[in-house]
Amino acid sequence: MGIVRQESIKATFFSAIGVAIGFFSQVFIFTRLLAPSIVGLIKLIQSFSNLFSFFSLFNLPSITIRFFPYFRNKEKGHHGYLFFAMVFATIGFTFFFILSVIFREEILNLYIEKSKLFTKHFNLVFPIIIGVSLMKLLSAYLLSLFKIVYSAVVKEIYIKVFTLSCVLLYYYKVLDFDGFLISFVGAYALSSILLLLYVISIGEFHIRVNFKLFDKQMVKKMSNYATYGYLSGLVQSSIIEIDKLMIASMVSLYSTGIYGITALFSMILNLPQQAISNISGSLASQAFKDNDFDKIKELYKKTALNQFIIGSLIFMLIWFNVDAVLSFMPVDYLKGKYVILILISMKLFDMGTGINGGIINMSKYYRLMLLFNSLSLILAVTANLLLIPLYDINGAALATCISIIFFNVLKLLFIWWKFKILPFSIQYIKAVGVFVFMSIIAYLIPTSKINIENQNINSFFDIAVKSIIIFAGFTILTLGLRVSEDVNDLYKKTLLRIKSWFIK
Repeated sequence: MGIVRQESIKATFFSAIGVAIGFFSQVFIFTRLLAPSIVGLIKLIQSFSNLFSFFSLFNLPSITIRFFPYFRNKEKGHHGYLFFAMVFATIGFTFFFILSVIFREEILNLYIEKSKLFTKHFNLVFPIIIGVSLMKLLSAYLLSLFKIVYSAVVKEIYIKVFTLSCVLLYYYKVLDFDGFLISFVGAYALSSILLLLYVISIGEFHIRVNFKLFDKQMVKKMSNYATYGYLSGLVQSSIIEIDKLMIASMVSLYSTGIYGITALFSMILNLPQQAISNISGSLASQAFKDNDFDKIKELYKKTALNQFIIGSLIFMLIWFNVDAVLSFMPVDYLKGKYVILILISMKLFDMGTGINGGIINMSKYYRLMLLFNSLSLILAVTANLLLIPLYDINGAALATCISIIFFNVLKLLFIWWKFKILPFSIQYIKAVGVFVFMSIIAYLIPTSKINIENQNINSFFDIAVKSIIIFAGFTILTLGLRVSEDVNDLYKKTLLRIKSWFIK
């Protein structure tokens, strides 16, 4: 387990670097070097590719993680599992490609009026789908082999750096527009090739499949798991991508670009949420196995509290600096200011409900998640259809917000009904109080003015001053009121580590 822990820590580190590179390059470089409509085209292609790569993969990455231990045997080449999975993925992509050819006109007609540029370059979706699909499958295979660092570097850093290079080459006219798009596609193709070459280089690519392991019982287990996971995952992927797909269809690529960039601010909250969920997930799984509902209750409350604490801090740092941050971006993106507010509010609510989805997934009621996801998707589509014509990209953000809050409320109510537990506590009320108080203080902080004509320096100074006040005040109150024992313990351990450095 030591090796697994080290690999996980390294992978998380590289993922964080990748998130930082992706955020700063897209928010502060793409927006200055590319027209919003081109940014929108990139976002739309990515959304299509992410959604339909899941469609064509038949849930193979999840199947790999779940069932690979049955095939694991280094000497026998893991019975050729990877080759079998790649063949199956090829069949899935071929099936999807045939369907897309049959319904090509219907798909393009959705975008021909508002996003004509996308219809001209629709074929770029297919090579990206192949690249994304192969990356997902190989990453799941490497995860099962406990080798996750290289795939994290390729997926989280290489693609973002390569894409940034393509943008720079296009801006400085080394590449024309078609060359830029081909290079953009090439980033995904090369990434999947790099992962495949890595698998080959470590001696883990095997083509001899042992079909004896695929007996009726194994096939039935894999099929049942795949069917439920496929449908549930497809619905979840649709909820994530539906806003951008519908903005491009109903408004324009210009608005899609602005929405896609400003929506990135809410993605900052994903990293701490995923880190906490990953740590607590295995603990919750063990607690269910042991029928330890006191432990489940404790985890539920702790994850909700700790996620809300870190989420509320990030929320304030983003929202109360939003005007200064937007001043670094072209004026077009001011249109997305309230998209940022709506989506980070949604994300904070999501974080504040803890691991409710994980609890249901690990219980005997896991199949209900498909129903909850489906209801949320129906609500998202309906809300988008009603709100986008009224409020443009703010309407799309509201639709996403409504569907995610609805989804979380369903999970909260179900867990209360079946397990009689809620994630809230006196400590949680303290955390909300600290958040409200510091939000009022942050709102009252005046905009900093220094006698420098350069607006960027003024904005940077304003961000620094507000961030220091928010962070310091929030930290003092959170620690002083002992809102979370976990946070206080982390603070003490950090102090001891710093002291040890000076003593040495």
